[in-house]
Amino acid sequence: MPAKHLHKQFSKAFPGLVPWVIWVFAILFYMYQVILRISASVFADDWVTTYGIGMNELGMLSGVFYYAYGGMQISSGRLMDKWGVRKMLTFAALMCAFGSYIMALAPTYTIAMIGRFCVGVGSSCGYLGCLKIATLWFSPRQTGLIVGLSFSFGMIGGVLGNTPLALLNQHMHWQDIQMYFVWVGIGIAGLVWVGIRSPNKHDLITKLRTRTAPARATPTKKKNTSLVHSLMIIAKTPQAWVMAICGMLMYVPIAAFTDLWGISYFQTTLGISETEASAINSLTFLGIVCSGPIYAMLSNHLRSHKKTMRISAVCLCFAFGGILIAPILPSTLVGFLSFLFGFFFGGEILCYVAVVSLFSRSISGLASGFTNTVVNLSGIIFQPLVGYILAALIEGSTPTSSTYQIALLPVFGCIVLSVVLTFFMIETFPPKKKIAESRHHTIAETQNPDKSKL
Repeated sequence: MPAKHLHKQFSKAFPGLVPWVIWVFAILFYMYQVILRISASVFADDWVTTYGIGMNELGMLSGVFYYAYGGMQISSGRLMDKWGVRKMLTFAALMCAFGSYIMALAPTYTIAMIGRFCVGVGSSCGYLGCLKIATLWFSPRQTGLIVGLSFSFGMIGGVLGNTPLALLNQHMHWQDIQMYFVWVGIGIAGLVWVGIRSPNKHDLITKLRTRTAPARATPTKKKNTSLVHSLMIIAKTPQAWVMAICGMLMYVPIAAFTDLWGISYFQTTLGISETEASAINSLTFLGIVCSGPIYAMLSNHLRSHKKTMRISAVCLCFAFGGILIAPILPSTLVGFLSFLFGFFFGGEILCYVAVVSLFSRSISGLASGFTNTVVNLSGIIFQPLVGYILAALIEGSTPTSSTYQIALLPVFGCIVLSVVLTFFMIETFPPKKKIAESRHHTIAETQNPDKSKL
């Protein structure tokens, strides 16, 4: 095939660039699915008008994305381990395009829910694909940096999905914009199919692992390892739960606030237009874009994942607390706090690195899927919860600043709990010059849970 010949020639000419080029193709899809995810915050008023729904139904229409996204994480992770990143991301991009097509034509609320659900199914592979490529194509010491860069570049989609999308929404009907999403998804599927592949024996990363990896006595790479067996290995590791739940609690303000209620909150509390509110909301994603590599470097400097996550969570408390008192602050200061909110959130991505570090590379996709499943309970639970609280407080009237503040208090409480959980995490940062031995040790522990210190 021409694509295989192109890969072979490029690998010979630029062996060190191959992992980065493949990673870029995965990032394109991740950015695309982030735009689809957060488009709910821009289209919220349009959905209310088009389908004649209230706050409860709006929360459900946005939140059904997370039901599909979270519910598919285990399956997507396992299938990515089995079928490879290329096939899964191609399918995922086409599924996102299909869901967008349904929403573009949806005449009723129920059909729109189906379309949003399909978008969630496809999006479930976005971040997992980047994590899988990080474990396949890069060394263990690079994993934290690649995960941080993936999250940062993916959040460029968050920036594009706020102010630019809001400006476009002023001149086009939201369902017409959905049709553009369809064509973009089909185009990305084609790029992914041509540009992504798995490492072979001739690639530099494979040669390096062959020379440096120790012999493994544990049977983690048996071809007959079942999904249930692999999942039980993960589920019986208490630290995997601690780290994943900590990540989930830190993600709640993004899922429940920035992805849906942020623009409406800023409009109400600051008395500004939708475009201005979306600009402030997009500063959160800009902060995340800037933060990813910095937290990876900080964890390398501190030689600690858990300390870095603790610093991130504590700072996140102060930043989000400042946003909650937005009615008494000038809009410029609120915008700065929105940026800091995103910047301090960036340490959350280390929960993925920490969990994956506990297990062998052969089930890294499943471990990532497990983590993402737990993390995305945040959207499943808290997007509708905030809507229910708002609906109960306003009783048919328009939300006020105080009602939004009350409805968002559980979100603030989750951030506080995440700080507490960091004190129960073990350290997963690999010891200096002992990365291979450390990975071998953690594999052995998870395969023998009765003897594990976890």
